[in-house]
Amino acid sequence: MSSTTPPFAEPLSPEEIESRLRSLAEGALADPGLDELEMKYLLEILMRSSLLLTEGYDSATLDRIFAGERQPSVLIDPRDTAARDEAQMVRAWSVPDLLKTYGDKCLYDVGLAGKTIFRGIDLSDLGPRSYGLASRVLSLLAQDRTLRDFYDHNLMERLPIDEEVIFLRQCASRFRVYAQVLQAFRGWEPALPSLPPEQAPASRLTREVELPKPTALTPTTAAESKAPREAAAEGSTDGVLDDMSDLERGERLTRYERQILLSSLDVAALRERLKDEVVDQDAAVDSLCDDLLVSALGTRPRPRPQSYLLVGPTGVGKNYLIETLVRLLEEEWETEIPFLVLEGPQYTHPSDVSELKGSTRGFIRSDEEGLLSEFHEKARMSPLSFVLVDEVEKAHPQLPRFFLSIMDRGSTMDNKGRLLRFPATLIAYTSNLGYSEESMRGEAIGYGGRGTRAPGRAAAARTMTRGLPPEFLNRLKVIHFSSLSRSSAGRILDQEIARIATRYRDRHGIELEVTPAARAAILDRGFSLEHGARHLTAETDRICNVEVSRRLQHGTGPMPDATRQLIRQIRLARRGERPVDEVALRLEVQRHARLRHGPRRITVDESGGGFVYEDETP
Repeated sequence: MSSTTPPFAEPLSPEEIESRLRSLAEGALADPGLDELEMKYLLEILMRSSLLLTEGYDSATLDRIFAGERQPSVLIDPRDTAARDEAQMVRAWSVPDLLKTYGDKCLYDVGLAGKTIFRGIDLSDLGPRSYGLASRVLSLLAQDRTLRDFYDHNLMERLPIDEEVIFLRQCASRFRVYAQVLQAFRGWEPALPSLPPEQAPASRLTREVELPKPTALTPTTAAESKAPREAAAEGSTDGVLDDMSDLERGERLTRYERQILLSSLDVAALRERLKDEVVDQDAAVDSLCDDLLVSALGTRPRPRPQSYLLVGPTGVGKNYLIETLVRLLEEEWETEIPFLVLEGPQYTHPSDVSELKGSTRGFIRSDEEGLLSEFHEKARMSPLSFVLVDEVEKAHPQLPRFFLSIMDRGSTMDNKGRLLRFPATLIAYTSNLGYSEESMRGEAIGYGGRGTRAPGRAAAARTMTRGLPPEFLNRLKVIHFSSLSRSSAGRILDQEIARIATRYRDRHGIELEVTPAARAAILDRGFSLEHGARHLTAETDRICNVEVSRRLQHGTGPMPDATRQLIRQIRLARRGERPVDEVALRLEVQRHARLRHGPRRITVDESGGGFVYEDETP
């Protein structure tokens, strides 16, 4: 079919064109489909068909495109990149416009006109080349501040320059996808509307450019340079999206992602999973989940960290609650959530606290970023992040005071004067204040009594006010954790045994069984009112994991030659001396790491005050 002959016979209205294009895109493409920006662009290609039909391929321009593949700067007049008068700037910006129009022409010919070759040149190759080269030239021009300002003042229907570069790069990589959709559209055999020239959408080469006044080339104010979508966000009543005018592109996109993830979060299901894993701390789980529910609705007055003080006896699950929440959210959202853990006893001097945001200028290591600065780089691009300060009462008083500005405003300054924002960070501090080992040696909660009564919340609150600054406590939501009973510890023990047994089954095909007698003995050794389940998990690991591993590894024999060969292959791949299929390699590693002559079942039992292990071999 000739590229100068319209491929359609009957006219369609613009609304019919858009409707059919959307339905065809959904049917012709697998995931991912077309987003709104791509759909708008293909509609522009369709509506500009009369112009694209008349435009041809100029041999001199084609030569320049292929010459500029390796060195895009040859396409730009050196005088234009240092230009300051409007005529030179228009000429400079016409280069990426011309390249983009060639990409559009190729897309039209391949997708709608059925033309794939021009003078021996594959148009399916020329189109991506033109789009890709346009993005590279535009990136070069954007490095000049005056040229960038000129572009921003003449946006018209364009995207902001950084977005335009990304979109052109996307057009190059998805050229065949767009052509596939247009080819499907051609199969309908309708005609595009015949628009008079004065109503036809102008191409970027023929569109009249509104030149700015000479004073417009001076730096603009923040209010003048705001993008329309940012201004709309500022007017929003949604707390998640307020005040994004000063954020970078990645941070704005992260906030959009956060709103979607939180609004689609099944908080009720999350609440139940947390209560199953964090044993007998329902009130603490409810408190966290209620706040997540409010965040999901976006009704917070302004974005700032949710801050909590988790207080209670040792080993009742304060840290474990936060760790489990992070893990469950990562599973649900299929993304890594930044998680920073600070040990309070490690911050006993003011200098330790200062290093969170980097050493003061003039001091040793002042050129290095602080721990919080490094964490901020991850947190700002994540839908949610967590900071856990363990045993905050054992840190220097400067540490809780350091976090006051973050809890108030959601931000702080690092040692280089950069603003660190944490609007979507949950901060949790843990403390044992009021629940010391001596005070917990009172009447046991949940089973047999001995001694005096355990401390109440009022006594714990009085102890907290003596151990932590009042201005710090006033900014926190205090969550009290209950002491564990023996039945609670039994549930935790069953969870730990199940985790260990699952790892043996998955990795080595071995069934691990713990008899009721052994279970009772582990519970007696590992649980106490003073330490909760802290020693219980360690004791379970020693009896059901360490001791079992010692028996399994005994007499495994020398390393087989096939395993040595696999190790050599891995080392060569690590040095970059050979390619590797990581999926196949992972399966091979798992096969070699599996026990070759292990038993089918191991039973842990108790006898005479000690533990015995019985092996059942195949």
